[in-house]
Amino acid sequence: MAAPTLICWGEQDVALVPEMAERSRQLCADGRLERFPEASHWVHVEESDRVTAALRAHLP
Repeated sequence: MAAPTLICWGEQDVALVPEMAERSRQLCADGRLERFPEASHWVHVEESDRVTAALRAHLP
């Protein structure tokens, strides 16, 4: 059984470039990609309210 996976991706990340986001999602059997246009690698810090909302919507 595949676990539902939420990927939160900062589009200003210089280490994990935005082009990698969709390819990463495709590696998940049940994946969803949430993009954060203004965030960098530290998306959970820079967009904490939005990441929290995405996680709350994702988790049962």
